[in-house]
Amino acid sequence: ISVKYDDGNGNVWECTFPDIAEPALIEPQCSSWRCVTCLLEHIVTGKAVCVQAVHLPSGEEQSDEDVRETVLGDELKLFGSGVKSDVHVVCGDFNSTRDLGYQNKVQPLMRKKKFANAVANPFPTYNDWTAATFDYVFVKPKLPTHPVVDPAAIPIPNETEGSDHKPL
Repeated sequence: ISVKYDDGNGNVWECTFPDIAEPALIEPQCSSWRCVTCLLEHIVTGKAVCVQAVHLPSGEEQSDEDVRETVLGDELKLFGSGVKSDVHVVCGDFNSTRDLGYQNKVQPLMRKKKFANAVANPFPTYNDWTAATFDYVFVKPKLPTHPVVDPAAIPIPNETEGSDHKPL
């Protein structure tokens, strides 16, 4: 499957999916992971951009954070086996934040792997049982970014917001 996107400013991207498969068919230990990866190629420049969307396991205990660190590390390794890109974006619901009673391991892992947070000033993207920053966009190498932010200022979901997370 090949998808082309033209943003109207002369930038045309193509995303090719050789196969659509369940994670368990690709790698047996991935069956409970929630990660989608695609490699985009800019048609004009030929630059390659890898985008990984993740949804790490939830939980408020240190053991849950340890699992998130392991799963994310394995997902990053799985991508790194031979695929080259000029830009690597990892985004999604990391279910990890600071100041909730456990040692945050996801952000230090991303810094160790040379990823920069595309949002300079974190804000609540989740607001159900607590207001927290669980959703991130990390990029490598560090690039100028222009995030569109819509903080979760009130508890969600509610009558007008159907999700418990706000997009970046």
